[in-house]
Formats: sequence, C-alpha cells, structure tokens
Amino acid sequence: MAKVVTQKKEYVPKSAFNKKSHYSDYVKLSQEYFGNNPSSAVQNYKKTKSKPKKLSLLIVNTLVICSLVVLVVVSSVVCVIFAGGGANDYVDNRVENVHNFVGLAVPPVLDSDEKLSLSNLSNAREKAAYLYDLCSANATKTPYFTAYNKGLLSMYLGSSGNFIDIDAVTMKTQKEYFNIEYHLKNSVPILDSFIGPVLAKTTDIITTARRYATDKSSKVIYQKVKNNEYDENGVPYASWDAAIGNPEQKELPMIVFNASQNGNFKITNHTITAETISDAEVTYDAKNHFYHVSLTLDPTNPDTIEYSIDDIRAGTGDKNAQYTQIKIDFTVWDTGYFRTFSLVEKWSANLVISLDFQLETNWECSYDERDCQIDTYNDSKIMKQSLGLLK
Repeated sequence: MAKVVTQKKEYVPKSAFNKKSHYSDYVKLSQEYFGNNPSSAVQNYKKTKSKPKKLSLLIVNTLVICSLVVLVVVSSVVCVIFAGGGANDYVDNRVENVHNFVGLAVPPVLDSDEKLSLSNLSNAREKAAYLYDLCSANATKTPYFTAYNKGLLSMYLGSSGNFIDIDAVTMKTQKEYFNIEYHLKNSVPILDSFIGPVLAKTTDIITTARRYATDKSSKVIYQKVKNNEYDENGVPYASWDAAIGNPEQKELPMIVFNASQNGNFKITNHTITAETISDAEVTYDAKNHFYHVSLTLDPTNPDTIEYSIDDIRAGTGDKNAQYTQIKIDFTVWDTGYFRTFSLVEKWSANLVISLDFQLETNWECSYDERDCQIDTYNDSKIMKQSLGLLK
C-alpha cells in the first residue's frame, strides 16, 4: 500500500503558465511519498542485477508492436475515470511534488458520523457487492473528490516482458470533472539493450491524455498528445502547442460524476455483484475505522465482463482475447466512502503469437476541498484555455 504523507511544500499556482504539460512538474510524487513501483516483477528483476538476455528478433518486434497497440486503450479495463501511476526510472530522483495532497486516504468530514451496518447481509460476497455499490453512490454525491493513481501495464512473452507506467490524477466536484493521465515507458534492464532505445523514442506510447466536463456538458472533451519533447533530465513531456505536439481532440460519451445525473460514478467497467463475485473476504479494522474488501470476479461469467471485454479486444486487435483473472482489493471508511482501490487484471491475446497481459492500478481517494481546487492546477488551466474557457 502506498505511503501517504502531507507534502512538505505548499502548492503555488504559476502566474504565467505555458503550453507545456510537464509530467515531472505535475505528478512527481517520488518514492519518498508513494513507495516502490507496484510491479513486483520489475522490482525483483532489478534486485537480481542479471545480465540482459539475448532476445530473438521476433520477440523484440512483437513486444514493440504490442506496446504500440495496447497503449491505445490502456484504460481498457479501468474506466476512463481512473488509470494508475507509478514511480519509474524516469522519475525516481525528481524534485518533490509541489502539490499539497493533504487528504489522500483520509476520511471525509461528514455531517453525520453514522456507521455502516452489515448485519443483514448473509455472506461475504453480498457484503462486498453492497460496499462497492454504496461507495460508488457516495462518490457520485460527494462535493469534492480527488484520486491519485499509479499503475503498471505489463506485456509478457514467456519470461520476457515490457512495462508501461501510468500516472493519473482525477478531480471532480458537483460542477466539474477533470482527469489527466501520463503514459511512460518503464525502464527495465532485461529489455533496454534491445527494445528500450526503440521505445524511448516511440512517442506513440509516451502520451498524455486529459478529459474535462461540466455539469452542463453532454459530452466529455478528450485531448491527447504525444510526449514528444524531453527536458534536461530526459523526462518526456507533452507540448499542447498545435505547431509542435499536434494534439488530438474528440468527444466521448458523458460520464456520471454528480448527483443530478442518473447512475453512479464508476470505478471499473467490470460488473461487481454478488453473482459475478466468485470469492470474497470482508474484514473490519476497528482501530482505523475502515473495512477491507478482497474479492475475485468470475471472468467466465458474461455479466462480469459485459462492459469491459470489448475494450481489451479492441486494444489488442484480437477479437478472441479473454480475461484470465480479475482481482480487486478496496478499503471503505465505515461511513461508506472509498478509501483506496486496487485492481489486478490479466488477459491473453494473440498478436502474431500468444501474449499475456497484466494491468495493475492502485489509487487513493481524498474528499478534501483543498485537494480539489481544479482551477489551481496548471494542466486544467491549459486545457480550459484551449477550449476557450479561459483567456
């Protein structure tokens, strides 16, 4: 679980922001704050200090192709509201984050301190489904919601792998929704001698995407740009200047993010009900006042993947791609609000040869107004300016 601390430096909005959306300037939450990369595979490899293996040309080409194809829909399993993010070799030694996330994994301040009761539910699967539904409804209604996310997309060919880091921040009020995602290559020694130099220069997989909507919107505005500029430390960043970055813009279906809309704020595109859960465990931490829910979804149940299977099939180009595992761990404040949410999904697809994929996402939630000052974030200002909402 990521370590949460109060940042040491207050956030000071830039008086003259430019058109650069800079990864290291925005979510440079280093390992000092958020621990190691969530991928145990990567960490374990780095500890072994083994010499790079000699990979065949087929493996090299296949993994490069897969990186390009899959990153088109890297949020395929987690809905567009959330992606993940993680520390990688590009950002390990960045300057500390200047944003003051004071409420991550801190309980919301509520008018009522009424506690949950699960006594009328007969088994762990029913309890898990109930807690998920309740938290999703409360996330819709809450006046302020911010989530910092870290994740890792892994692609395996036998024992050889390639890894992409995903960092994201989501903020929403009852009036506005803003999300930004950074997709960065994770430097893995086993591949650097072969694929690394190629991927480092492949801007198709080093992207920044952002989304914005208001309570008056009928669509979500989506913008994406290749991070085709590098700072003095080799950190890629997005240039939203049309003459340089040639950003993409389109409209996406509207999401539910406020209480005036029908439906609930979705955390994942998987369907979580007592019927789609194959196994679950719910425990209560009385000292820290939250429930811990660990569950496994049944990927063979059509209802489980009704809204998510098309995404991985489109992302891999394999119409027969299938999930092999879906595991979810989340914690819930005993007042009924999400505290943390972690997801591990595995699927297989055939891209010339059979490949295995894994997506890990880990995020922490804040209900603090200070973490949800959308207009104080440079990236949201840049986006609003591009839409003519700011002068």
